[in-house]
Amino acid sequence: MTANKPYFTVVIPTYNRAHLIGMTLKSVLTQTFTDFEVIVVDDGGKDDTEAVVKALGSNKVQYFRKENGERGAARNYGWQIANGEYVTFLDSDDLFYADHLQLAYEFMTQLQEKPKCFAQAYEIKDAHTDKVIVSAYQTTQPTINNVLVKGNILSCFGVFLKTELFEEVKFEEDRHFAGSEDWLLWLQLAARYPFFYNNAVSGALLEHDDRSVLSFNEQSLLFRTEHLKQKLGQDTAFLKTFGPRLLKKIHAHMLTYSSLHLAMSREKRKAIYYLQQALKTDYKEIFNRRCLAIIKHILFS
Repeated sequence: MTANKPYFTVVIPTYNRAHLIGMTLKSVLTQTFTDFEVIVVDDGGKDDTEAVVKALGSNKVQYFRKENGERGAARNYGWQIANGEYVTFLDSDDLFYADHLQLAYEFMTQLQEKPKCFAQAYEIKDAHTDKVIVSAYQTTQPTINNVLVKGNILSCFGVFLKTELFEEVKFEEDRHFAGSEDWLLWLQLAARYPFFYNNAVSGALLEHDDRSVLSFNEQSLLFRTEHLKQKLGQDTAFLKTFGPRLLKKIHAHMLTYSSLHLAMSREKRKAIYYLQQALKTDYKEIFNRRCLAIIKHILFS
C-alpha cells in the first residue's frame, strides 16, 4: 500500500479508559508489521483520554471525539473513515501481541484470494495476574460459518474485515442492543461470505472488575434476543443461506443464555420460564450443555 493508504486500520473505540488505553496503544505501536494506522474514537468520554493518546506522539495514531452513541456507533465511525484495505477492532482495555498484524497478513496471503472477512485467535487473561483463564478457540476447519450460527465464539478482537464492506453491512447502533451487535454482524457476514479463521493466538482480552460485558441486565438481554431475531428475519441473504429453521435455533440459543444468567442470579422461576420458552422454540436445545448448567444452578444453588 502507499504511504497514504495503509494495509490495516486499527479502530479503538473508548469511553473513560484513559487509565488503560495507553497500554493498549503501546501494544499496537510495537507491532512487527508496520503498515497500519490507528483510529481512536472517544465515544463521549469525560476523562483525559485525548491527552494520553497525544502524549504518545505517534503519527500513526489519529484521535477523534464524538457524542456518546455506544460501541457499535463508535466502531462504525472509525470504520467509515478508515484508510486501510482491512479494518480491525481493538477495545481500549485489551492487547495485541507483537506479531498480531504480521500473523494476520501472512494468513490472508496464504489463501487463494483475499478474504472479505476472517478472525484470528485470542485468549482471555486475568488483568491482575496475567494468567490465561480462557484458552483460545481452535478449529481444524478453514471457516467458521457453521460455528457462528451455533453461538458467538468471537468478540470484535481479532476480526479483520475488508474496509469496503461498510457499504454493505455495519454494526447495529441501537444502544439497547449493545452486547449482541457483534454477533449480528458476524451472522450477516457468514450468510454472505466465507468467514475464515486463523488458529494463531496473537492477543489477549483482559478481564478486570469494570469490564462492561460482565454485567447482566434481564430486560436488556430480552430486548437483544428479540431484536436479533427481527433483524435476521428481515435479512434475505441470511434466510437464503441458512433458512428460517436456523433462525429458530438462534432464538432458542439466546433464550437459554438468558435462562442461565437468571439461574446464576438465583432467579429460579424466571430461569425455568425462559428455559421452557427456549425448548418450545427448539426442543433440541435440551441437548446443549448449557441446559445442564441451567438445571444444575436451579437445583443446587
